[in-house]
Amino acid sequence: MLSNQGRLLESLKLINELINDFPYYYYLLETKADILYNHNYTKEAEKFYLISLSNNPENYYVKKRLFEIKYNNLKFEETDLVYKIFLNYQDLIFIFSNNKIFYKKWKKILISLKKDDWAMFVDAKIDLLNKNNENAIDKIKRILNISNDKLLTKQCKIIINNIEDE
Repeated sequence: MLSNQGRLLESLKLINELINDFPYYYYLLETKADILYNHNYTKEAEKFYLISLSNNPENYYVKKRLFEIKYNNLKFEETDLVYKIFLNYQDLIFIFSNNKIFYKKWKKILISLKKDDWAMFVDAKIDLLNKNNENAIDKIKRILNISNDKLLTKQCKIIINNIEDE
């Protein structure tokens, strides 16, 4: 609440006291990271998100925040770094399925890596968000025909099954 009122220093003092009192409540580190992130202290926020994630590797909210930080600092000519982001955060493509802006960021990454099958998957997900199931199914079927990526084809099959069950 203090942070939302623009009282950053007070909110950080309070969260630091709570962290000191409850050092094993790792969600407090995530809260501190959120406060810092929301006030554009992304480098500092990243440190606390990483600590939080190390204590709960399945925290996809934190992973998404880390992805956003990495993406915002990304230079696409640094192909190795772009590929590292793809490897570290590709699972988020399947988890956060209702965010077109998120998918457009991924599309830019995938095109830069020349991962056409993955880019087509993102296009299909956007089609699904736009209620254009027919186009989405066409793209997914093309992916199943051209892709050798087991993770991607598995997700494609799940989507087709879900659409058919509707």
